[in-house]
Amino acid sequence: MSNQPIPNKPTASPTLTHDILHLVSRCSLHKQLHKGTTDTTRSLARGTAQLVVLAADAQAPDAQELLQVLCAERAVPHVFIASKAALGRACGVSGDVVLVAVTADQGSAVGGFVRAVMWKVERLMAAAQVEPGEFLVAFGF
Repeated sequence: MSNQPIPNKPTASPTLTHDILHLVSRCSLHKQLHKGTTDTTRSLARGTAQLVVLAADAQAPDAQELLQVLCAERAVPHVFIASKAALGRACGVSGDVVLVAVTADQGSAVGGFVRAVMWKVERLMAAAQVEPGEFLVAFGF
């Protein structure tokens, strides 16, 4: 991996952050959420992740960079939110959560909400000019 850090982008606005945290909370209740680096990486590898949410204030830059590269390889939208504590609360745990993968399928109870939030995240990625290849080039792939 290169010595140049990949920026935490795209970063969600407060309104989008609220929607994302609400989605994470609903997916957690329906058991359609993977928390942490290992489970998120596994869901990306299996092709079940539909959206990856990362905490911008996490002290794990290597994990964040790896997940951004994996998201780019798998064409899975990803977004940063400001607080790992807020992400943890949305997941229903008492501690901080650095990243999650939403794995809800189209026919699930939260499928429509997942599609709506994914559409907003994809628009944010386009506005931030996040191209899937930019992460791969930064790492020399």
